[in-house]
Order: sequence, then C-alpha cells, then structure tokens
Amino acid sequence: MSASREKRRRREQSASESNPKQKELEKRRQRKAKAGSLALEIGAIAIVVVFVVLLIFNSGILQRSLTAVSIGDYKAKVTELNYYYNNAFRNTVMNMGDYAAQYGLDATKDLHKQPSFLDETQSWADYFYDQAVKTMQQEYVQATLARQSGMELTEDNKTAIDTNIKSLEQYAVTQQMTATQYLRTLFGKGLTIDAYRKLLERNYLSTQYGEQVVDSFTYDIDDLEAYYQEDPSSFDKYTYRSLFISGFDPDSEVDKEVQFQESLDKAEEMVSRLEKIDDPAEREALYIDLCSEYVKDEFKSKYENDPDFTLNRFKSESDLETYLSEFITDPERTYGDVSCFDGTTGYYVVMFVDYGRNEYQYTTYHQIYFSPNTEKTADWTQEEWDKAEETARTLYDMTQLEDFTLDDFIGYAATYSNDTSTKDNGGLYQYVTPGSMDYYVYEWLYESETEHTEGDIELIKGTDGYYLLYFDSYDGVVWEKTAESALKQRDYQAWFEEVSSDYEIKPNKMGLLFADY
Repeated sequence: MSASREKRRRREQSASESNPKQKELEKRRQRKAKAGSLALEIGAIAIVVVFVVLLIFNSGILQRSLTAVSIGDYKAKVTELNYYYNNAFRNTVMNMGDYAAQYGLDATKDLHKQPSFLDETQSWADYFYDQAVKTMQQEYVQATLARQSGMELTEDNKTAIDTNIKSLEQYAVTQQMTATQYLRTLFGKGLTIDAYRKLLERNYLSTQYGEQVVDSFTYDIDDLEAYYQEDPSSFDKYTYRSLFISGFDPDSEVDKEVQFQESLDKAEEMVSRLEKIDDPAEREALYIDLCSEYVKDEFKSKYENDPDFTLNRFKSESDLETYLSEFITDPERTYGDVSCFDGTTGYYVVMFVDYGRNEYQYTTYHQIYFSPNTEKTADWTQEEWDKAEETARTLYDMTQLEDFTLDDFIGYAATYSNDTSTKDNGGLYQYVTPGSMDYYVYEWLYESETEHTEGDIELIKGTDGYYLLYFDSYDGVVWEKTAESALKQRDYQAWFEEVSSDYEIKPNKMGLLFADY
C-alpha cells in the first residue's frame, strides 16, 4: 500500500471514530453484511436439505422404513400398504372397464376428491385404502396361522410365484426398464423384487390356509334345507317363455301403425288359442308349436328346430324386463298363465312356467362341435349337414376303439372342433346348467332315462350342427351347492372375525404421509 493511500485510510478511520453518527452507520453496514452472508449460508443448507430429502424420498428408503399400518404387533411398512392399495385400485379399474366413469371413478384425477358410488361419504381413495388394509390383515393373519400349523407352499404355488416374477422381468425388458423400476411403476416407490416375492408368498400361503379352513366346513342335506328355509326368495327363480312378434318392418310399404296393430292382433290371437287349452303341460306344448307360425320366415327354423328357443330359465326378479315384472312376479301366477305385452316395436307373448329353486345338477363334460358351415349361422344346405355328419361320425367311430382315452378326445377337440371358445381347452364345459347349451345336448345330459357316468360318449345332431360329447361328472344340485357356498362363506367370516380379534388394524399418520394413499 502506498504512503498516500495509507494516510487517507487513517484520516477516514479517525474521522469516523470522532463522528458518532458515522460510526453507527458503519456498524449497521457490517451487520447487514454478516446477515446477508448468514442468509446465503442458510439458503444453501436448505437447498441441500431439500435435495437430500427428495433424494431419500425418491429412493424409497422412507417407504421401506416407515410403518404405515400396524396389524396387531406387526408393523407393515409403507411399501406394503402401497402394494395392496395399488392392487385394489388396479383390480377395480380393470373389473369396471368402460363402466368406471358411470360409477364416478376417473383414474386420471385425485381419488380423494371423488366420492365412491358404494358410499358417497367415502372417497375412492378411502375405499381403496379400506380394501387394502383388510386384505393385508387377512393375508397376514392367515399366513401366520399357516406357518404356525406347519403348512408350507405347495410346489404348484412355488412355481406360480416364480412364473409371476419371471413374467414381470420379461415385460420390464420390453418397456426398457429394470424389473425393479417396472415393479415400482405398478406398486409405488421402495418395493424391491425380494420384498415383492415375500408378498406373493404370503398371498399364496394365506390362500392355501383359507381354502383349508373353508373345506373343513361340512353340511348335510338337513343343514342345507334349513338354510334354504331361512330365506327361500334368495334361491327361488322364475322360468318363463317369451316370443317376440315383430310389429315393424322398415322395408314394408304398410303404415307403421298398421304394422303395429297387426302385431298386436297376432299376439292376442295366439294368447286366445292357448287359453282354450286347460291342461298347462299341453298348453306349453302348443305354445312351442305355434311359435313358428307367428314369427318372420327367416326365424322360423330356429323355433322349429329348438323347442326351448323361447325358454328363459331361473331368472331373478332383477333380471326381468319392466314390462314382464308385474306379470311374472305375481304370487298368484300359475304354470301355463299367458299374456301379451307391448315391446315398443312389436308384442311379446309370455307364458309363466315355474317359480322355485334350481333342482338341476351342475355338469362337466367335453364337446367337439361340427358346424355345417362356419361362414353361416343358419340356413345350411343338406349337403353341408351331410359333410358335418360324415366328419363327426368318423371321429365318433374312433372314440369307440378299445384304447381310446380322454386325452385323445382333448386332442381331437383342438384339431376338429368349430367351437372356438373351448377347442384349445379340450372342449371343456365345467359346472354348467340348462340354458347354456344346445337343446339336444341338454336333452342328452338331463333327460336321459339313466344318469350318465364318466366316460360316456354320444354323437348328437343339434339345432346348429353335430356334437360329439364326452361326459365327465355331475357336480351337485344347483340350489344345494348355492346353499353350501353361502354357509361356508358365513362360517368362514365368523371364524375369521374370531381369529383376527388380536390383530387390530392401526394406521400410522407419519407413515401414511409417504404412502400412495
């Protein structure tokens, strides 16, 4: 420093020291400088803290460490709640499909601001949370009891878990992600493959144990009958016939009102002819015969070939159309009662058949279907029918060989069946009831003089082709199986309430702050 500059600094310092006002200004300047420096330091620290918090949050460390929900003494972490919550959300959205919007669920918006259609006082977020913690409690309790009893996962379930994880890893590759990254897009931050495997193991073990508990509940016919008598209306269903007589042909030159009146006249005429027959069984037989007289020509063959084309079996009241409900549900209604009803574009002629519980048996069978022509749904030529019969009889002859097995039948179904819905499953129809099959298949299964036994084979000409059938089993009377299932569900719920009483669900507010909920 030069001598002149040093002299100037000393004079300024001397002046400020001798001037109190100047001295105070200098102190203020120094304090502001220190405050500014401290603010910068605090700001820098805050930025670092925020960065670290975000880093920790996004890493999933908090989600893996914090308890979201306690189930008894067990502390379920945020990652577990996220897994169950996202599962509940995803399954609901998938089940609703295109109807989600009708139930007020918009997956793109805040679920806390959308009331659940099940309870308007509860948001969809609350609904999924409730489902999540209840499922978590059920799986934890049952898996715990399973381990205490010495139960282990079956080999099939171990394989299913391995397959699940392998599929996840393979799909992740197609999305250009690691398996862990993809897993977290499904179930939230922090979940690892190992933790996911443990959750799957818990799920499968819980299911195994739950099924064992349910299977332990047994009932005799008196138990089932007593349960039925508690509320017959929950079992009893309506069976009726309904024929639509069209009253409108857009290509006709006849006035629309005239067409509609002609439809009414036909319906009333049919009812009048039926009411002349007193015996209800004979009246129903006539109803079946008359149908082809009162429908358009292009539909006649359907009614002529299928006596049950008009039959509606075992419908609950909620299944009935509005125009039918009052007539069908009248407690004074009896077999054979008929009437006609306005169907907007024509008239329906309806016959009441029955009200009661379903006494039919569930059946399981395999079928190979031979269509006369897969490019048509009706009006097949005789040549087409003959060709279908020739193929069907050739296979039927092969089933009569001494060394023929069900595996052979399953292989034939895959190769020859025109039933695209079941051909790749060996033509299997499992736990079916009347109304879900061709009339002549029904007749063979349910109207034969003797009950079938496993391995019975028959070739039948149906209403729309030939059916090669392999009988598997009768699986119980429908109403009895319904009652048994309801009793098992009731007794299971009572059992679970008892065993889960020591596993109270308690949310943790701090953990929930970091949950997807």
